[in-house]
Amino acid sequence: GNILYYEGTIEDITERKLAENNLRESEKRLTELNATKDKFFSIIAHDLRSPFNSIIGFGNLLLEQIQEKKYQDLEKYIQIILKSSNNAMDLLLNLLEWARSQTGGMEFKLAPVDITLIINEVAGQMDPIAQEKSITISSDLS
Repeated sequence: GNILYYEGTIEDITERKLAENNLRESEKRLTELNATKDKFFSIIAHDLRSPFNSIIGFGNLLLEQIQEKKYQDLEKYIQIILKSSNNAMDLLLNLLEWARSQTGGMEFKLAPVDITLIINEVAGQMDPIAQEKSITISSDLS
């Protein structure tokens, strides 16, 4: 038959749906930020490995040279170790600055860098170790 009586309630769930959408968007953004953070730490770990490889490699080379009483290149090796140590320190300081930036403790001031100079410096640091292993380092930055 015919409907004689009907009872029901209506509830506006617009705000709840908006909140759910906002929560999903926040979760997506958080996932993206975590992925960015993970990539950042991966890059930092990789970038720190290079100066430490130089420090260890040239430290071992220094030790060998001293043991063999070959003193002619010691100053050059020490300079490379010091430069690599300073590079590692710079990376650590940059990491600390980044951590401060994440807590709102600093402003960013972007500046251009001379990538050619940076690549040439790193290649220069690695060249003596590469030569010991008969490896040639070259770059084409045109």
